[in-house]
Amino acid sequence: MPGRLVMEGGTVVTDYGRFRADVVVEDERVAAITADASGADSARQRPAGYPTLAGKPERVDAQRECVLAVQAGR
Repeated sequence: MPGRLVMEGGTVVTDYGRFRADVVVEDERVAAITADASGADSARQRPAGYPTLAGKPERVDAQRECVLAVQAGR
């Protein structure tokens, strides 16, 4: 389902540590992992063939939640 979701204040876990981060998901794909996703409210240019995501993203307070776990390829 097309759309934008911002998970604010969650924890991202990697094989080298745990980090507090905001995770932005667009069209069911991780679009950004950032310290501050407040700029995700603005519309951005998208490649040809992709619909423009109008409106503000859905925001979720993810404090105390593990929102993404990543293991580096070996």
